[in-house]
This record gives sequence, C-alpha cells and structure tokens, in this order.
Amino acid sequence: MGTKTGTLSAAVLLICTLISGCCKMAADAITIVKNDSGEDITLRFYPDGKVRENVEDILIKKDSIFSYRNGSLLPNLIPSFYMLDSMTVNFGSNKKVTHFARGKDGNSISALQFDHPRNLLNEYNYRKDVITDKKCSYFAEYHYTFTTEDVR
Repeated sequence: MGTKTGTLSAAVLLICTLISGCCKMAADAITIVKNDSGEDITLRFYPDGKVRENVEDILIKKDSIFSYRNGSLLPNLIPSFYMLDSMTVNFGSNKKVTHFARGKDGNSISALQFDHPRNLLNEYNYRKDVITDKKCSYFAEYHYTFTTEDVR
C-alpha cells in the first residue's frame, strides 16, 4: 500500500510541476505619442489605400500626449499598423506628410518611406521600454515624439 501511495504522490507532484511550469504567455503594450511640434496634429489611417468610414481620425493637440493600449481601440479608431498601407500626419494647416508601410511606396514629395527614421508605421522608430519581461508575461511601452523638426 505504501508504494502505491508513494507512486501516486510522485505522479501528482510531477503533474502539478508540469502544469505550473507551463503557462500561457500574456503579452501587451501601450503606445504613447507626444506632440512637441507646436502644431495640432491629425492622424488619418488608410487601410487598403482608402479612408474607411468606421476609422476615425485622431487629433493630438499641441503640447499633449495621446496614448492607447495596442489593439484596444480596434476596429473603431486605430487599425493595427500591420493592416495599414499608409497614413497621413497633418500638422495644423501647414503641412501634410504621408507615411508608407513596408512594401508600399509613393512618389509624393512629403512621403516618408517605411525605412525613414521618422516613419510612424515602423515600430523600430519608437523608443521601446520593457516594463515586465517574465516567463509568462510581457509588457512594453512604445514612445514616439513629434518635434518642431517634423513640421519643417
């Protein structure tokens, strides 16, 4: 009787160890866009090359911050950047700049191709702060700041 109980206890312990060692990875992020450009900024998104009726423009007032939890505003506000082929950034009424996604190109004078260091659709142009990086959870903040140089 003692061996069966010992074997059963060892099996239960092994199963508990395996279950607790395997966890579902939870990854999340927040994007923070700061406007230090001196102008109000409007972001307009173009999935499939055209404005969609259900995707709203985003206004970021000068000297303010706009933040959103990645994916939390879908589908009504911000489409995932991976769903976009381009977006425009309007600085007040002075300047409009088009940002193109990877594999898309445009010949506009005010276009920023994907590899340009100020392109908003390229996640490598954001400062990334990893807040939590544990076995089963990951959380990061992505920061982007518009400056007066962007308006010139």
